[in-house]
Amino acid sequence: MLIAHLADTHIGAIQYGLLEREEDFYSAFRKAIDKAIEEHVRLVLISGDVVDKPRLGGKPLRVLYHELKKLRDRGIDVVVILGEHDFKRVRGEEPILYLFADQGLVKVIGIGDRLYIKRNVDGYELLVAGVSKHRRNEIKHLLKKLQQLQSVSSNYSGKSVLMLHQGLKEVNPHAGEISVDNLPKNFNYYALGHYHVMNVGIRVGDRGIAAYPGSTEVLRVDELVKEVVLGTRKALTAEKGFLIVDLSGDEPIIHRVGIDVRPQFRIELDLKLFELKNILNTLANALAKLSIKPVLHIKFRGKIENTKQLDTLLSATVGKYVLTYRWEMEDSESISEHCTVPKDYFDMDKELHSIIVKELGSEELARLALDILEIVRSSTQEHQKVHELAELIDRKLLGDVK
Repeated sequence: MLIAHLADTHIGAIQYGLLEREEDFYSAFRKAIDKAIEEHVRLVLISGDVVDKPRLGGKPLRVLYHELKKLRDRGIDVVVILGEHDFKRVRGEEPILYLFADQGLVKVIGIGDRLYIKRNVDGYELLVAGVSKHRRNEIKHLLKKLQQLQSVSSNYSGKSVLMLHQGLKEVNPHAGEISVDNLPKNFNYYALGHYHVMNVGIRVGDRGIAAYPGSTEVLRVDELVKEVVLGTRKALTAEKGFLIVDLSGDEPIIHRVGIDVRPQFRIELDLKLFELKNILNTLANALAKLSIKPVLHIKFRGKIENTKQLDTLLSATVGKYVLTYRWEMEDSESISEHCTVPKDYFDMDKELHSIIVKELGSEELARLALDILEIVRSSTQEHQKVHELAELIDRKLLGDVK
């Protein structure tokens, strides 16, 4: 009996306000559904945060409809519980997933008194129980429901699964809300959601195993935990996917299934201006070899006074090879006034000018590009930026290229 365990799909998320990132979440969901079908699973469980926000537009609704219908058309049931992103705590407002439940595309459990359902899957009697997301101030209510399910599972002789969208303290002591000891002990498999990094093999009682499949796409930088080499530098990236669980034997057998998503990299660099040019060029060469433009996160160790120049340098080197780059400065003491400046120390303005001249093949165009960048990256209001850009372009068109 094979089941697919997904969580935290966050359909409708638009990371960094980029439409490409919205499409990435749809793509990851489609790939997960297609792979689940290829693996001949008989049941799909989604442990909360199916959507990114309680109210969705037409496009994410259509994506959900088509993928869920794809499963239904193949006789594959889908059972979901609600995460904090799936419903708005407003009296009288219903979760969007109820719409798909009305169409027979999903079974929603974990709300009100509907805490479990029973299914016959490949000749096996299966109990699927679940409780939707409870906040920290609601944990007492959650524990009461778990006690109810303890008695239900104790009187059940078949295979059983418990779905939760909560953080375990054993996995993350700071973000955890409950511990393994709070879980009822009679379930075979604990299909967890909420943590976005995959974690399998958590023992519960004598025979149970709990697991987080992680999110199907990257939502936060702290999900980048796998060490890789980018160019010549150590970086962190993420592996995404879901789990396939075989419940046929005495204990669940868990298989990790990876899905290809847009790469994201996190890298830390010392902010030494005399080395930065070579470092960024090496990174750019490595990024240029990727088949899809990644998202790049850079943390600089050190300080620099002119952050606009640093951002412009990043744009001119790695910018063309990434979908977007994000950078931050780590607080540290400034370089001492008395330090010896190496002979190969470079002037950033001069370096930027050289890079842009080489790219555009024209001294005049390079000066125009630098003027435009200075206006665009200024702290002035948008309408003032537009006015200054219009004046600048008018002057160039009139022949004033000084």
